[in-house]
Amino acid sequence: MITVGDLSEVSGPRRGDIRRIRRNNRPGMSSRAGSVRRSGEMFPKNGETVKYMLLICVGDEVDVPPDTPNIEQWLEKVGSRRLHGSEMRPISDATTVRTRGGDVLLSSGPFAETAEHIAGYDLIECADLDEATEIAAAHPVAHFGSVEVRPLHE
Repeated sequence: MITVGDLSEVSGPRRGDIRRIRRNNRPGMSSRAGSVRRSGEMFPKNGETVKYMLLICVGDEVDVPPDTPNIEQWLEKVGSRRLHGSEMRPISDATTVRTRGGDVLLSSGPFAETAEHIAGYDLIECADLDEATEIAAAHPVAHFGSVEVRPLHE
């Protein structure tokens, strides 16, 4: 079972706050994450579903723990809730495009230099944010990187 633990607030409740989630030793994805945050369409009504983009993020140097599940195991658990996904090419292949005052500006590399970069994505469809965070927590990269969960506007 996944339960919400203590909230570590770096400088007050705002974007980027960290919520610790403890996982009891139960296999699979049979439990629900505690409510992390609630906002309108992230919790649909009457059996409707919501699409979520999972942004798969890793650092430049990755140490994969030996007990990390493989992607095939995760895909099997997620099943038809995963609509699409892909690994992305390295950040060295990225091009950032900006338009300023009618000029198109191109730069090599990612938009921002950060400790982590987007290495891939998965598009999922599920009942609510709790189910989406449960799926994200089971993703292999969540064991050594991070998975950002964002609802799509439809």
